[in-house]
Amino acid sequence: MTFFKSKLFCLFMSILPSLALGQLTFEELPAQNQLQITCGDFQATFGDAAYGFSLNNIKHLGHGTDFGKSPDSAQSSFLWKLELTDDAGVSSFVTLTNLSSCDKSYSFDSINGLVLNFRNLDVPGGNNTIDVTVTITAADIAEMTAWRISVDNSSSYAIWKTRFPVLAFGDIDGDGANSILVNPATEGRYLSDVTDHDWSGWAEPAGIMYPGGRGQMQWSAYYKGYASNYYPPENKGPGLYLATHDEHPVAVKNYSYTPESANARWIYNCTLFPEDIQNGMDYTMSYDHIVGVFDGYWYEAAAIYRDWAEDQYWVRKGKLFERTDQPEWFKNITYCHRVDTQSITPTESRQCALDLNSSLTGPMLVQWYHWEEGPWATGPGATGCFPPNSTAQSGFLDNSLIMLSNNIYITPYVDPFLWDTALASFASEAEPYACKNPDGSVLKYSTSDWAVMDSGTDWWTDYVKQVVKEIVQNYYVPGIYLDQASGIFSVNFDPSHGNPLGYCESQVAEERNHLNDIITEARTVDSDVIFWGESNSEFAMDLLDAKLVHYNLYKNYLPLFPAVYHEYCPGYGRNQSLIEDFAGDPEPEMQAAWIWMMGYQIGRIWPSASYGNSNQQEMLNYVDKLNILRSTAKQYLVFGQMMRPPYIDPYSIPELTADIDSGGPAVLPGILASMWQSPEGKLALAITNVTDSSQTVRIRIDLDEYNFQNQSNYKLYDYSTQTLVASSSDRDFVFSLNINSLDAKILEFSTCDLASDFNGDCYVNLADFAILAGSWLTCTNPSDSDCVSLLSNPVPASAAMVDTDFELGSAGAGTWDTGVSTSWGGQ
Repeated sequence: MTFFKSKLFCLFMSILPSLALGQLTFEELPAQNQLQITCGDFQATFGDAAYGFSLNNIKHLGHGTDFGKSPDSAQSSFLWKLELTDDAGVSSFVTLTNLSSCDKSYSFDSINGLVLNFRNLDVPGGNNTIDVTVTITAADIAEMTAWRISVDNSSSYAIWKTRFPVLAFGDIDGDGANSILVNPATEGRYLSDVTDHDWSGWAEPAGIMYPGGRGQMQWSAYYKGYASNYYPPENKGPGLYLATHDEHPVAVKNYSYTPESANARWIYNCTLFPEDIQNGMDYTMSYDHIVGVFDGYWYEAAAIYRDWAEDQYWVRKGKLFERTDQPEWFKNITYCHRVDTQSITPTESRQCALDLNSSLTGPMLVQWYHWEEGPWATGPGATGCFPPNSTAQSGFLDNSLIMLSNNIYITPYVDPFLWDTALASFASEAEPYACKNPDGSVLKYSTSDWAVMDSGTDWWTDYVKQVVKEIVQNYYVPGIYLDQASGIFSVNFDPSHGNPLGYCESQVAEERNHLNDIITEARTVDSDVIFWGESNSEFAMDLLDAKLVHYNLYKNYLPLFPAVYHEYCPGYGRNQSLIEDFAGDPEPEMQAAWIWMMGYQIGRIWPSASYGNSNQQEMLNYVDKLNILRSTAKQYLVFGQMMRPPYIDPYSIPELTADIDSGGPAVLPGILASMWQSPEGKLALAITNVTDSSQTVRIRIDLDEYNFQNQSNYKLYDYSTQTLVASSSDRDFVFSLNINSLDAKILEFSTCDLASDFNGDCYVNLADFAILAGSWLTCTNPSDSDCVSLLSNPVPASAAMVDTDFELGSAGAGTWDTGVSTSWGGQ
């Protein structure tokens, strides 16, 4: 592999995207009956009209990589699907596709790009009644194209769903194991060998609904990866970017990734929903579906989306460090505790919280379930009153005030969406405002007897906002946890409610208004009360102050959401175990390390009879170490931007596997490290070892990738001790680090170069004089260059210095060198 480019080549590459921006070219390939468009390194080839203009392949020309998979020799596959109904979707459906019989034509020009026309599509009982138009233009992002679809519907049918685009892909370069699909399911996931198997409901008919607790962002990527799916290799491989750049209030979508192993391909499908389900209503896509190529891996794809997302409505309140509408205690929270008084009293809950708080560095956030008087909802997953209740159990107020005086911040549980149909009040009060299925029955949550209420009705919003206001007013709580306030929760087919039917943009706006009205009313009592939800999608980041992370651990996790939004939206871990399920179980350590490495708060720690017993002490010590580091280095882990991970030899890092209940097994590197940039532009590395033994890893940090300021000498310090870890004059910074089991460190690059600042802390003071005095016998002339070198790289007797036995720039296996290939022991 080659690790360095010449300055001329770097300059050329920085200019190239601007040259490609906005240029889309078109070519007919008559011998193959194909059409071809090119935009920079992006190239897509379609079959001609006889084959429904089906997409045959997408290429990254710079790498010579073909992402596509021609489905058969006839070159016919789906590009779009249209699902219609003539009876509100109860039973009667008609499906039209780009392969259906119709008049097909195409055109291309510099303004409209490639236009594909599908005219006079027939439906039963009506001929020549539907037209479909697909347009593909150059996007305002280099190497990217913008795709849209419109449907002119003159039939007696209603549009139920529009699936667009429907794209077929195969293994990249025939290598399924290293063909990596990532999508934003919860915090982010990846999958390899996509053509052979699906996982966790990604495939049709399930998919990932956006916006929602699983569908938190609107993008995916498919790329060629190597060795480790978290840590990047040095050479950036070919990648394909897929995203809907849809702005506020956003439309509902469903993304699916469906394998077709018999055809050695998988299908990407984005399902779009009409603004209402009415006969004869047209559909026009109002935003771009972006399809393009890039060089890199998951972080580079996240950076493309971040460039777009930072201009969106939901980040308008700014980054956490600059916001003044949130109390300081909230910004300083380090961990979360889960209290549930269904089985223990409020006094016992208070004692559990105080015991835990004495064992860990705070302040602590408490999520309190079953805090209200009954009747509580029953059944699996019941966590409180449905509907919410503003009357607390006896002892709740007194105990919560004691906890608050000890910097323990109570956030009672409230579900603003459900009503238990077993209650008499449902039939007498709530049923008219519950969501309905297409057949008129009450919409239930999952398999429960809990009705999903329609957030678009004023009656239900007024009910919830009054309850929440009374909770804040009567119990002085500093925050509220709004369960499932993550995105689209309900869908209504009752026309008497007066809002559009089905999944639509109006429904998203209604969900936002529902949350906004609840929060606004509560803040008439206390302007500083905070609100957080469960796995909030991006659409609610300007409403909810934080989110409960869907799972600390899940199969094939990637930190996609924090890579885009970390400094805008803090998160809390869902579960934090303190005791192993069995000897050698790595799950507790992996939970804490992964959530900390992503910059989130540790949690939720569940109640225990006593904290600090011998079985728990090791984990308590580890969690506390992470808490302290997060607090002391909060300009990085709280307020900073998550950057591209460092280069670490993946073959030198043991992998740990946790046999978790949901989605497992979860596999993570035993060494977890992330790079952070503070609001001031400083750079730091967070790293922790969750294996049961000391580990030595080789780390490479290319300072050019982080736009770190130019200096003549680069120094890396342990943030806590200000001990020098490594130094180099090379911007390709390479060092080895030994880190003990269950240890964690923040390593910070010095950003100043002051004369006589011998310890590199950016201050000249007595600490520097002590270094000068301690080195006096061997360094008597500070103006001598050798002496200055010694003073600038002191070796305190007590410092555990890094092993730097290998030389920077030496060639050979396992070392880095300019223009020289490196072997990690395998590929």
